[in-house]
Amino acid sequence: MEIKQLLLERNQQHFGQADGTPFTRPPLNFDVQYDGSGLHAKTIVKGQYDTSQMTEATSLCIEHLQRKSMQELDGNITEDNKLGKRRRWPERTTTSPSGLHLGHYHAME
Repeated sequence: MEIKQLLLERNQQHFGQADGTPFTRPPLNFDVQYDGSGLHAKTIVKGQYDTSQMTEATSLCIEHLQRKSMQELDGNITEDNKLGKRRRWPERTTTSPSGLHLGHYHAME
């Protein structure tokens, strides 16, 4: 639970940097919360959110948030999955925000 709370606090602070953008102003700031929940979060994903009173850019952004597939991932990632992906990535890839590159992780294997 502590990790979830810390992530939410970090995301709220980070999200605050977007002050003045559509998701920080009504109606979106009321309809969608920092954690992706909210009154209309599901209607956005389902493509049922009314964007008729929004700018074209905001409407397009919300359109891109719609679920395009009914397939849901199970969320299980094995150690073999992680190691396999890291082995295929170019070693020079930065893993922001830590500043480390994948070579550091390869060394830890």
